[in-house]
Amino acid sequence: MEDISAKYEILDHTADLGIEITSDSYQDLFIDSAKITYSLLTDHTPVSEKALQKNIPLTAIDKESLLHDWIAEVLSLFWSDRIMLTDFIFNSLTNKEAQIEAKSTKVDFDKIDLKEEIKAVTYHNFTIKNVNNKFIANIIYDI
Repeated sequence: MEDISAKYEILDHTADLGIEITSDSYQDLFIDSAKITYSLLTDHTPVSEKALQKNIPLTAIDKESLLHDWIAEVLSLFWSDRIMLTDFIFNSLTNKEAQIEAKSTKVDFDKIDLKEEIKAVTYHNFTIKNVNNKFIANIIYDI
């Protein structure tokens, strides 16, 4: 068999982006995670006057899964529906369920600059801790 080792090299490549979010409350953790996710994707600021109301119900097995699913929904709406959410209203929020209303604004990808192509949020090292009355989440994105 031919030795092909001289034809390639293994590159040091990390396909993930990790962040740690510190928020004043559990509810703020959801708002902050959406805003921070958008800030990683683009510098574009949606215009809420042109927005439509969107209802987002979520159910999960625990608070980490609920926040994970929220971020996954934020990413899905951005990439699939080309929507950014603003002005969040929490009709309910527990460790396993959320009922969130938000204004949704269409995004024209031809008119904005994308900074990072985040494919998904992962479960890898995904944690939420309450430390000194702050909610701290570690989130890893697949880029």
